[in-house]
Amino acid sequence: MKLLHILPSVDPATGGPLASVLTADPILRKHGCTSTIVSLDIGTDPWVATCPLPVFPQGRSSSFQFLRRYGYAPDLIPFLRREAANYDAVCVHGLWSFATWAAWRAFRGTNIKYFVYPHGMLDPYFNRIKPLKALIKQIFWWAADGPLTNHATATLFVSKEEMRLAPQSFWPYRANAQLMPFGIQDVPLPSKIFEKKFRALCPELADRNYLLFLSRLHPKKGCDLLLHAFVALNPPDVDLVLAGPDEGQKRLLEALAKTLGVSGRVHFPGMLQGDAKWGAYYGADVFILPSHQENFGLVVAEALACSLPVLTTNKVATAPIVASNFAGFVGTDDLAGIKAIIQTYMLLSSQDKERLSQNARQAFTKYFDVATLAPQMLEVFNQTNK
Repeated sequence: MKLLHILPSVDPATGGPLASVLTADPILRKHGCTSTIVSLDIGTDPWVATCPLPVFPQGRSSSFQFLRRYGYAPDLIPFLRREAANYDAVCVHGLWSFATWAAWRAFRGTNIKYFVYPHGMLDPYFNRIKPLKALIKQIFWWAADGPLTNHATATLFVSKEEMRLAPQSFWPYRANAQLMPFGIQDVPLPSKIFEKKFRALCPELADRNYLLFLSRLHPKKGCDLLLHAFVALNPPDVDLVLAGPDEGQKRLLEALAKTLGVSGRVHFPGMLQGDAKWGAYYGADVFILPSHQENFGLVVAEALACSLPVLTTNKVATAPIVASNFAGFVGTDDLAGIKAIIQTYMLLSSQDKERLSQNARQAFTKYFDVATLAPQMLEVFNQTNK
């Protein structure tokens, strides 16, 4: 099987959509499925050359901020009309970019088998926090994103909760909604080299213990509440690491840490990759994701794979797995809830913490190991047009 993935970008900092493709590719390849990417990147973008999969960048440079933000790429439409039929299926990742407009223009009235993968972008949470932007999105929904979604062979969701919430966001919604199994490749075994590389990026941490947050520094992630909870509980001999690419929040969080008097105990190593990322997971006391919204939470699966207990909120779609498998604790996405899950973990005995660690690894193997999920993923892509 040959898959064509339409992505806004292959920049690793963009997170989920690209990660889902790169994570599944080696396993799917063993089952005879190859992947190619077409993106809105410009050919000179450095991440195009370093992407491990073939990429056809269709973007154009522009002096207009609006066009750059939404990936204006008029060459994408003729590319899709010319090339899409050469693939067994096409997967459109994400919404609200030029890619969805181009895909609808290229695919309407054809027999191209294509899937829409919203990656959480149909969660009504975003409409609540930005109502004006929601009105603009509704117009885009009528013009392109809605018809594209509603006429797709299937619209893919990684959790039952994400699928349940999607119809509440925009009208009309008539998607053929289906669950898509989603997981990650198994992680490398722990190594002293990993932790050494991580701590080299975080020298002020020295050899102290730490709570780990690893995700984008974005308002929806709840890092401000995490900082307040950390200060309120003041766990002895434990620091806080806030790792991940900055999306306009790092300066605010640094200022907040200084105001709260804990700047020396809060560390911002930036985006972690490779050995340094695994070192951060393996060296942490516990992983915490205090998000207000996550349709999956890839980092939750990574933490569990590293036998690291997870503390998260009930707004993270994978939280029920954490709770039901006693692989961590789940609270509400407010200060009281985040304080409660941290405190509950801190009060555990060493034996109970070890039990959580063992359960974390078992939960990963059962629910998130892509090696066991690959046949189900291929079954989704092999279905015929509705």
